[in-house]
Amino acid sequence: MADTGEPLNHSIEPIAKQTEKKKTVNVYWSEAEDAKLVEVLLEEQANGQQAESGWKKAVWTKVIIALHQESPASKNKTADKAKTRYDRLKGDYKAVKALPDQSGFGWDDGKQRVTAPDSVWEPLIEVRRARFSHLVLST
Repeated sequence: MADTGEPLNHSIEPIAKQTEKKKTVNVYWSEAEDAKLVEVLLEEQANGQQAESGWKKAVWTKVIIALHQESPASKNKTADKAKTRYDRLKGDYKAVKALPDQSGFGWDDGKQRVTAPDSVWEPLIEVRRARFSHLVLST
């Protein structure tokens, strides 16, 4: 490279800064916040705001605005956090919905719950406990 006499206009950042990762803040969702999330999504679905590939970006903004209006404790919630929570709730729903089709499980319409005797639950709990043994589990 030829020396033009011009000063180099390069930003020199320490290597440590270049490799720093953004810390993500864990947020916790109350039942009321989950309910508000689902409520807004259902309203927006009725208004045609759900595309085939997922929810339109403006929907997540509406979810966050509704959460912030509902509860000052929701101020740490963002659109990305709401999307992540929705994905988690959807996964949980699918898992619970599939249980009654498994051998030994049933559904109680009155209580809106999956039912099974302890002898059916125990092996499932043990598999989950082994899978997540790195987490602190209370029984």
